[in-house]
Amino acid sequence: MKIDKQATGLLTLRLALGVVFLWFGIDKFLNQSAWSGWLPEWLIRISPVNDKLLIFAIGAFETALGAMIALGIYARHIASIASIFLISIILTTGYNEIAIRDAGLMLAGISIALLGAGKWSITKE
Repeated sequence: MKIDKQATGLLTLRLALGVVFLWFGIDKFLNQSAWSGWLPEWLIRISPVNDKLLIFAIGAFETALGAMIALGIYARHIASIASIFLISIILTTGYNEIAIRDAGLMLAGISIALLGAGKWSITKE
C-alpha cells in the first residue's frame, strides 16, 4: 500500500491546527473567568457586550474555525481567516511566548491557505 505523503501531511496539518482552535475555543466556554484577563482593554471598551459574552463569542468563533479546518470545510478561506485572527492576537499581546506560539500557528494557517485542504476534506477547493 502506497501512502500519499502530501495528502497525509495536509491532513495532519489541518488536524493539528483544528484541534488547537477547538481546544482554546471550548476552553473559553468552560473557563470563562480564566480568559477575562486576556481581553485587550480597547476591545472591552468598543464591545457592545460585556466581557463574559465577548469571551463566549470568541470561543464560538474559535470552535467553528477549528472544526471547519479539521474537517476541511472551505479550508483555504477558513485558514486565511484564522491566520488574520492570529495576527490580531500577536499584535495585541506583543512579543512574548504567546506571540511566538501564535506565529507558528499562523504559519500553519497560511500553509493551509496556500496549499488547500488536500484530498481528505469535505469540500474541494
